[in-house]
Amino acid sequence: MKIKVTKANKSNKDILKNLYVYYRYDLFLHSGDDTSLALNKYGIVYGRKYRTHDSAMAEFDEIVNYPKSIVVYLFYTNKTPIGFAIVLKQNGIHHKIDYKLDEFFIVNKYRKQGFGEQAFCEIIKRYKGIWVLEILKENKPALLFWKKIINRNIGFYKKVTIPENIEREIPETIGLEFCSK
Repeated sequence: MKIKVTKANKSNKDILKNLYVYYRYDLFLHSGDDTSLALNKYGIVYGRKYRTHDSAMAEFDEIVNYPKSIVVYLFYTNKTPIGFAIVLKQNGIHHKIDYKLDEFFIVNKYRKQGFGEQAFCEIIKRYKGIWVLEILKENKPALLFWKKIINRNIGFYKKVTIPENIEREIPETIGLEFCSK
């Protein structure tokens, strides 16, 4: 089966918000002892102050109106939404990085069928330059996936240290840098 990669917009922002809930719970599985990805007293992951998923996802209400430095993609197969990616155009934020694959998610049922690789290839075709992505250190399946996919489609990557982002409380990560041509 083939995947369709489309830019998110106002008409499909609820799809992104719904998928993002699954993504947060997926990250929770690999959070180790980190408390920033813990369940709060209302059963919400990654949001200490939120009582509902709707309130936790409110930040995505305007994501399609973000500056041109943030691009959100949704992935579909047979008109069914199966994942998303968030690409950050660095625009000089980091001296040698052009793009950051900030978030990338495929719903569990659709994994190991080539959809993640297809989506990755579609996205990097659109943006040529030096990329970086972060993987939770505890997320061994994701690390194996990204090493395999980058090797197969780019040919090389290097591990890099990602400067701590004080605004976001995230567990320890591993950075992979690669160049798309």
